[in-house]
Amino acid sequence: MRRTSSRAPPAVPRPPACLLEPCFCQYKVQNRPVLRRLFLGVDNRFIASTCFLHLSNRLTVAARRLVVVGLGNYTHPLTRHSVGHVLLKNLAKRAAASPSRLSGSATLLSTKYGRHTSWTSRILLAAPPSAADQTPLEVLFVLPRALMNVSGPAAAAAFDGFLPPVAAPSRPAVPPDVGVDPETPPRPRKKPPAAPVKPMLRLVSLQDDLDLAPSAAKYQRGGGPRGHNGVRSLSSAIKGSRDFHRLWVGIGRPDERSEVASYVLRPLSRDEVRACGYDEDERASGPVLERAWQEVLRIGFEDE
Repeated sequence: MRRTSSRAPPAVPRPPACLLEPCFCQYKVQNRPVLRRLFLGVDNRFIASTCFLHLSNRLTVAARRLVVVGLGNYTHPLTRHSVGHVLLKNLAKRAAASPSRLSGSATLLSTKYGRHTSWTSRILLAAPPSAADQTPLEVLFVLPRALMNVSGPAAAAAFDGFLPPVAAPSRPAVPPDVGVDPETPPRPRKKPPAAPVKPMLRLVSLQDDLDLAPSAAKYQRGGGPRGHNGVRSLSSAIKGSRDFHRLWVGIGRPDERSEVASYVLRPLSRDEVRACGYDEDERASGPVLERAWQEVLRIGFEDE
């Protein structure tokens, strides 16, 4: 008969407090098997290394942040209506190949923000040497896993999860009513402080445009959706705000208006793909991609 040991089982080490914060799950959503080992206390060396990684992530919160969203139909890749997806993927490759890259890769990983899922990539870029403010720029590239017309909630969830809110300006305090005549009507109550707001100029959307010639690009700051259901969905998901950047990529318009629905779901031409593409061997960008890259750098480092 096997004898049972009277010794108590070894105590399971409790993970550091920083690992129990909600934001840790955001950074380590891809490492669920490793998390299981971590919380069982199997690999203490991983605890130390993860603490360091978590602290470094918290330090990058002080960096400038920018969210770039590619709008399209994830079920119809390489079509005219999904040119925003094509551009976003190559924009991440362009950023990863940049000499100013400090960390991150172009690999898009499935990330869950609340109940919405997107493919995302995070890349940290150093400021240009000529910039007066040398704060680095952290860019989140987001490809919503949703159809075009309902892609706004997934993009907005990634935007809210990645970008910290900015506190609204405080109002001057109202002094208390001391020694006031009782017959005098009371002063109005002080309004509660406004809720934190999100800086919408930290958001860039990439999408197709029927009114532009194929492979043409146009930048727009704010404004209406211009008949684009993806932009309308995004604007509605961020509480009706229009104050975000857009980069429109031309796909041309068919001769007949009745053909628009089928036209946008047709494949992109080889020249249109090249215009948005990035050649990793030659380190060369297409004209649309290079325009988008310059706009991202300008918005990220210059706009407040």
